Amino acid sequence: MHIATENSIRSLSTLLSNKSDNLVNGLATAKLALEELSESGTGQLSREEIRDDLIKLVETSEHIKSTDNLAEKTKVFFSEYKPLSKHLRAKYSDLLPSRVVKKLEAEDKYMEGFKELGFLG
Repeated sequence: MHIATENSIRSLSTLLSNKSDNLVNGLATAKLALEELSESGTGQLSREEIRDDLIKLVETSEHIKSTDNLAEKTKVFFSEYKPLSKHLRAKYSDLLPSRVVKKLEAEDKYMEGFKELGFLG
């Protein structure tokens, strides 16, 4: 039983590590889209506003990448990624490509599913 528990924890850790890569990739995609939006100068949002959100994206991405600790990654997801994802989807849903918005939403729902199953904080 002890070995089965260790294997389950290791599998969950590996799965969430892979999911962390997906979260970082999603943030990178959103970052590129925001940079393009900023450069296009559509006038709907100031460059400073977009720059502030770009900084948040980079910081959150770095926090996700900086730890291998499962509990810490979970904390970063719920305290940083989830609020940022919600903010970006609300603020830029009409301005970003729909694939970017859908990717952020899908990652959010995926991690919420883990939480609902009792695997995460």
